[in-house]
Amino acid sequence: ARNVSERKLRETSAWAKRKYANARRAVNAAPTAEAKIARVAAMVDSPLAEVCGSGLVILSCVVFAFQTLPVSPTAQLGLGIAEDVILLIFSVEYFLRWYSRSCRLSYLLEP
Repeated sequence: ARNVSERKLRETSAWAKRKYANARRAVNAAPTAEAKIARVAAMVDSPLAEVCGSGLVILSCVVFAFQTLPVSPTAQLGLGIAEDVILLIFSVEYFLRWYSRSCRLSYLLEP
């Protein structure tokens, strides 16, 4: 049993060394433009990004609904700032999607 555990420890240690070496090589290597674009595309197309986008749409609707109610000027200011922040997030997301599609003009013009 001792030989088996020692062998597993050596195999695990070798695996960890290879994994660390691969990670270090990846960090030291300059990422290509295609790799950066692929990383951005994977990020904006992920299910988490879709759920966050849907949540922002719902939050935007709630903010819009509260802006129609008679609330204090401070609350109106806060709702306006929230709406501006949501708009900024949507704009950044749209730019990232455009960037991940290699900045093609057709992506901006087609629905």
